Amino acid sequence: MKLFTSKQFSINPENLKHIRTFARDFFNQLQIEKEQTENLVLAIIEAASNIMEHAYENNISTDVLEIVMNILPNHVLEIQILDKGKPIQLDKIKSRNLKDIRAGGLGIYFVGEIMDEVKFLKEENSKWNNRLIISKNITTPLLNQH
Repeated sequence: MKLFTSKQFSINPENLKHIRTFARDFFNQLQIEKEQTENLVLAIIEAASNIMEHAYENNISTDVLEIVMNILPNHVLEIQILDKGKPIQLDKIKSRNLKDIRAGGLGIYFVGEIMDEVKFLKEENSKWNNRLIISKNITTPLLNQH
């Protein structure tokens, strides 16, 4: 059983469907229950969409983002999303007020609600500018065997 996977996707909203498939395939291989799989896929898609929107200003680019998924000890799923877009401004990352009813602006909120931990890192001396690390303690019968 493979407990690690990674793949690069070019910066294009059309690739969100491929990111969904990539994530679902890995979670299905791990036998993660359907509801948890869908929540994890939602968190990844919200994060990738935000990267495309904010780091690339919704421009299609030949740049790539890389998604790395790894099962750490104690059944922690760690997902890293790395990109070469505009460096993040940590002080500007926040979800909008939930009482402000309108479309958009809830990606960070959903990611924070779904995942146990969310970390944004600016990369120094790396081929990447930004690293988002999201993690979640997962339950799956397959991991209980290890």
